[in-house]
Amino acid sequence: MAPFVLIHRAMHGGCCWQRVVPRLRAAGQAVFTPTLFRLGERINPAHPGIDLETQIQDVLGLLDDEDLRDVLLVGHSYGAVVITGVAERRLARVAQVALLDGAMHADGQAVLDCFRPDRCPV
Repeated sequence: MAPFVLIHRAMHGGCCWQRVVPRLRAAGQAVFTPTLFRLGERINPAHPGIDLETQIQDVLGLLDDEDLRDVLLVGHSYGAVVITGVAERRLARVAQVALLDGAMHADGQAVLDCFRPDRCPV
């Protein structure tokens, strides 16, 4: 079965999936719920060099370190922006991408622009 990689929204952490994970695992799924750098319980190491690219690299590292293939990437809200960047860079490892209350943004567009319906290209 395809492993799930669940990416949380901004101002949250991987623990937000605690009610979902047991159900997926009971169904035999492998599930990964990393907390993005500088969010959730990893908020302490904040510095200005940590940005969206850092968080994309976080998830890419998980895919590579765990040798995950045929992954189902799920991104909640801001997590949707992260997983679209991950999918672009590791398309061969990704089976599906699911946006949960998230939006796709265009290259060069600020994430916050997607919170205005008239500015999001979907």
